[in-house]
Amino acid sequence: MPRVRTWTTKVSPAIQVVLGAAVGLSVALAGLTGSVNPFVHTICKNAGPISSDVPTWIPEMMVNSPYGGMAGGNATGGPGGGLGNWGIDNGSATWSGYKTLVTIDALQNQTVFGLGRNSRCSSGFLVTMSTAGPRATGVLLMGPGNQSDRAEPHSLILGEPNNITINNSFTQANSEVITTCSGSPVHKTVVATNLTVWYSYRSGSQNRTVEVHVPLPEVVFTYTFDAGFGTWAVDNLSAPGGPGGGWAFDYLGPCG
Repeated sequence: MPRVRTWTTKVSPAIQVVLGAAVGLSVALAGLTGSVNPFVHTICKNAGPISSDVPTWIPEMMVNSPYGGMAGGNATGGPGGGLGNWGIDNGSATWSGYKTLVTIDALQNQTVFGLGRNSRCSSGFLVTMSTAGPRATGVLLMGPGNQSDRAEPHSLILGEPNNITINNSFTQANSEVITTCSGSPVHKTVVATNLTVWYSYRSGSQNRTVEVHVPLPEVVFTYTFDAGFGTWAVDNLSAPGGPGGGWAFDYLGPCG
């Protein structure tokens, strides 16, 4: 019967330690979770301004009055220094705000070597505004007599060009229907802490638009619906997915 030859290889203690460290490293890498990488990671870097110090009017408060009712608003603690706007009546709309300098910086993701946590840009742009300058209060967006806010302008009414687009109009009903057909007036108070507008600028040969989230600590809106006047649909502009601000209205008709 032929003999079977066998070999035994001895590994020195030093080599065993090295092998153990390598296995430990592979296990540790396999167990990594989240956005930490031991070799490279991504950071968000400011790539510099693409539009600098452009004088721009920013609305801090836009108030719609229900047809057949009244409305008012008060902004406290914002860059505008506290703006009040009361006595808007019968389907009109107004805005109050301030003039500021707007700068747009480009943001870029950059790969960096070494241990670190990924921090990618959530947007391609950074919008900054200087300290508020001149103020405007109670500027008309629509005159009285409008039964619906559907056709409300999407730009501020000014005697000069402005790069801001707004959305303070009625799009769809997303809140309670208001009715005064029981014979009593209805009073509502609404608090808003967010407002989004859109800033347009030119970069090279292209026209671009970026969202601007207006610093808005708190705006209180009050609405009065006249007794026996009818029924209104309400678009709560601060509902999720909306542009922020108060309410917009669509008059559904008089009491039967």
